[in-house]
Amino acid sequence: MPLETGERCPDIKKLPLCKLRVVEPKPENSESRNGVPGYRYGHSPWKGPREILRNKVASSEFTEREVTWTCWDVVAPGSKEAQQAMKGGKGQMDGDGQFVRSLKLGDVITVWGRAMHRGWVNVVDTVEMDVYWAL
Repeated sequence: MPLETGERCPDIKKLPLCKLRVVEPKPENSESRNGVPGYRYGHSPWKGPREILRNKVASSEFTEREVTWTCWDVVAPGSKEAQQAMKGGKGQMDGDGQFVRSLKLGDVITVWGRAMHRGWVNVVDTVEMDVYWAL
């Protein structure tokens, strides 16, 4: 778990885990079975603000999808263009460029595949991510 603001990180020679942070889902305090304090990931709503895309419901076909985000994207969430993209399966945050512009050195990007409801299954064959950074 990342250190709280103001705490010193023991290893400053490389990018240490204590410098990483989770944006979503937010970590919550928890206690293990043996009483040791720890953290677990909370559950965000299934139509969360950082939804990338949705699969077809009740389809067993693998579908290849490509989602591209750039810092130059200008489609505002909630706009007609964003609503049209959502009908095509993309998430509501695709297209405004804010996510890409807010990235900082040391940020970690993860993709979480999950089923929408209990009893449903989401099978992900592969996820590939390319990140390009220019200074």
